[in-house]
Parts: sequence; structure tokens; C-alpha cells
Amino acid sequence: MLVLGLIFLQIGLNSGKWAYSHYRDQQAFALAESAIDRAIWMMQASAEGEGGINTALTMTETEAASGLVETFTSEVWTLPTGSYSFVARSPYKGVYGTTEIRATGLSRNGNQEGILTVINPHFPDPGGSDTIPAACFKHAMFSDHNLGVSGSPQVLGHPELGGSGLYANGNINFSGGASIIHGPIVATGTITGTTTQVPVDAGRYERAPRVPMPRIDLDHYRSIADMMYAGSKVKLTSGHDASAGTYEDPKVIFVDGSCEIAGNFTGIGMIVATKSIKVTGNCTYGSPTSSWAFLTAGSFTTTGTAQIFGLVYAHNADGTAEFIGHGTPNIFGGVIADVITITGDYTTEWDGEALNIDELPGTGRKTYPPVVETLFWERV
Repeated sequence: MLVLGLIFLQIGLNSGKWAYSHYRDQQAFALAESAIDRAIWMMQASAEGEGGINTALTMTETEAASGLVETFTSEVWTLPTGSYSFVARSPYKGVYGTTEIRATGLSRNGNQEGILTVINPHFPDPGGSDTIPAACFKHAMFSDHNLGVSGSPQVLGHPELGGSGLYANGNINFSGGASIIHGPIVATGTITGTTTQVPVDAGRYERAPRVPMPRIDLDHYRSIADMMYAGSKVKLTSGHDASAGTYEDPKVIFVDGSCEIAGNFTGIGMIVATKSIKVTGNCTYGSPTSSWAFLTAGSFTTTGTAQIFGLVYAHNADGTAEFIGHGTPNIFGGVIADVITITGDYTTEWDGEALNIDELPGTGRKTYPPVVETLFWERV
């Protein structure tokens, strides 16, 4: 009887431990489910998605076929019972239009559970052409890395037109007499140094969410180019007429290599260069109804007192594309680059006109949040 009693006692104790462990497993599993719910909620919060999740995961069918994978990693959310997080990747096993979400739940005592779900987030077509630009295009200056602002520049954001001031996926440091007019200063890291802000309550915001930059699909622009050049130093001067170009169908000049620009460009168009763009003189569009976008996967350099009317976008998803401002350039449109290096007295003013060009990376997406369809779900 004593032996049997000890056996039953041990079974009772083990049952308690097993029940407690099962309870913790269930806690961790519930937290993982919360992560899945949070990911879908973030996708359906807006067209861009909370924290830019939709923008980060969006790609073309050509990019998906090439093997490109885009990733969005969430923060870790902590609750009294534990924590949860997720990693979203597009596409799932190369299937265009799919996204996998791997969620992790961690209970307070360390039990961990995971869930894998594959979804199809598709944007409903309202029948119109209403589109929004990616968030990085909404700033007069946007850097994907740390940003140093020296000299006495002026940066004008024009919030009444939908623009903003400075944004950096990193730290911002001011040294000099910069004036940030009509726009906040935002960094995912810290902001140091002093500057003049107009109005004074425009705001300095640190530890902001990271904003992704859309990839430049060079193969796409090569395939739709109206004019093509190739070489280590293609010189483009005045005389490029894009009067027939529209925001829906802009004139596209494609340079397979590097180009130098000096002169007036009229109409609505784009200059895309695979290696670099250098502006050695004025690069105006000559008419208030004209708009130009300058895209490169390499460096964009200005010299002297260049006047640039148009949006500059320098981005390389596999490396670093830099905007280098020598002299005192004045840019009326905006500068968005992986790295921005400008010193001296310059002006960067956001106008938003080029954002109407549908071919610009990050545009063409409907202003409606996606409808999310679950394809399958499993415990991992």
C-alpha cells in the first residue's frame, strides 16, 4: 500500500507538471496567434500598411520570377504573459502574389511556439486610377542611412502639398546653420545638433519606424524606353522634348551606363541610368506643366550652381547609391537616396509633381488597403 501510495503521489505530481507545461505551451501558442493577427491587421491598416509593411513586401511579377525575396521583420511586443513577433516574406516559394508569415510566441517562462501561414494580399480595384507614392517620396530629403547636414542649407517640405521635411533611416546630425522650413525632422535613430525650424513646433522625432525604398526595376525601364544610350559617359544636353509624355505614359530615356546632364528638358519624362548621373549645368524643365524624374542605381552628382527641377531617386537594393552635392545645388522636387552627402549652402524643395508619374517606383498602388486571403496555416 505504501509503494502504491508513493506511485500515485508521483503520478499526481507529474500530472501537475504536465498540466502546467501544457498551459504554458498554450500561452505561447496563443501569443503566436496574436502575432499572425497583428501582421494581418498591419497589412489592412492602409494601402502602405502599418509601418510600411505592404510597401516593403511589394514586388513585380518579374522580380518574383527572378528569385527576389522581400522581408519585413516586426518589433517584439511584450505582454504580461510573454511576447510575440513575426517575420513576413514575399513571395512564398517563388509564387507571385503570396506572402508567408512566420509568427513566434514566447511565454513568460520560456515556452516557445510557432505558426506559419501563407496569405494572398490583393488590392481591390475601385475602377479608378487613384494611387499613392511610397512613403520615402513624401520628403524633401530622405536618406536610407545616417544623414549629416552641414553648412547653411534650406529644406522646404510644403505640407500643404502633402510633403514633409527630413527623414533618415538612421541618425541625423546638424552642424552649421540649416533651416528646415515647413516640415518635421524624423530619424529612426537619434537627432543631434541644432537647426532652425519654421514653424518652431514642426517637431523633431527620434526612434521612428524604418521606411523602405522601392527597388528600381532596370529591366522594366529598358523594355519601355523611348530612347536608349549606352556608354561610360553619355552626354545629354538640351533638346530632349517630352511634350507628348503624360503622367500615365512618360517619355523614358534609358542610359545603360553613366550620363552627364546639362540643359533644358521639357515635358513629362524620366531619365534612368544604370551606373550614375552627373549634372554639370542647369537641368530645368522650362515649364510649370512639366515634370521629370531622375533614377539611378549608382551615384547622382551635382557640380557648381546646378538648378535641378525634378525628383532625384538614387537607390541600389544590392548596394549603396549616393547623392553627392558639390557646390551649391538647388533641387526643386526632392532628393531620395541611400546615402546623401551635401555640404554648403543649397536648397532642397519638395514639390511632388514627379510623383504623379505612374512609372516611378512605389507608385501605381491603389489607395485602398488589401484584402487578405489565407491559403494555408500550420503549427511549426
